[in-house]
Amino acid sequence: MIEVKPILDSTIDYKNRVTTFEVNVPLLTWVQLLTHRDFSRNAASNRAIPTKKLLQSANFIPEKWPLNDKGMSPSEFISEDKEKDAIETWEILRRAAIGAADTFNSLGVHKEIANRVLAPFIYIKGIITSTKWDNFITLRTHETTQYETRVVANEIKRYFEENKKELVPNRDMHLPYVEVGEEFKSLTDAYMISSARCARVSYMTHDGKRDLKEDALLSLRLLRDGHMSPFEHIALSEASVQHLIHHRVLQHQWGNPHGNFNIGVNQFRKLIEPSMNAQNVIMDIEKVYGEKK
Repeated sequence: MIEVKPILDSTIDYKNRVTTFEVNVPLLTWVQLLTHRDFSRNAASNRAIPTKKLLQSANFIPEKWPLNDKGMSPSEFISEDKEKDAIETWEILRRAAIGAADTFNSLGVHKEIANRVLAPFIYIKGIITSTKWDNFITLRTHETTQYETRVVANEIKRYFEENKKELVPNRDMHLPYVEVGEEFKSLTDAYMISSARCARVSYMTHDGKRDLKEDALLSLRLLRDGHMSPFEHIALSEASVQHLIHHRVLQHQWGNPHGNFNIGVNQFRKLIEPSMNAQNVIMDIEKVYGEKK
């Protein structure tokens, strides 16, 4: 089932709107979303999800069966009789893929291989953050867009129509998956914990637990290993940036603090890409959570 869920909507410095959505979509739709470079996005990794668990999401069946035509924009659909045959054929392939993945898993084959045969049939959970939605909505709500992708775009369009900018709270920090009342222990752990949760697209660890320390340690591993995309979902106001500069967490200059966000929105990834700043953040987290490489 396709789902679009708003996670956080913020106005930074009373000017620029930053919005984060969580989506549950067929993998074929997620691939199309990746073409929009104004989006910061992460998805639950198929290499990290146990095969037995991934099998539960291998239930995608196309709802629409367009008739083959020139180009990429079909305008007609196959007949009802042919649609029945198409669904039966799809089901044969889906069951075969499930059986193959289950067999690979029984043989002890790593999930990075076993899970791949499920690709056409799985739903994937992802997170998307952006300050720029107009082009996506215009392109992907058009009738020539593939049906599943159009469903996502129409849901996002409806959200913005029903939630006008003037009603969006102004915030110093845009922190997806962080709740009011959570207690943080350092200058940067709220940013880092939010980034870790964006990386796994959940409050929970893959073991189904919620653990601030585990989130913080995951963020350390991501930063140390150079996996920077999860840090793109975090936006800071100018006052928040100055606070980190005042405490000497941010020292090295950066050329483009907004990344793929609008000018005026500071993206956490860009702020910590200089190695000196990254090391300061790592030290700040290590000081509290006690893990050194």
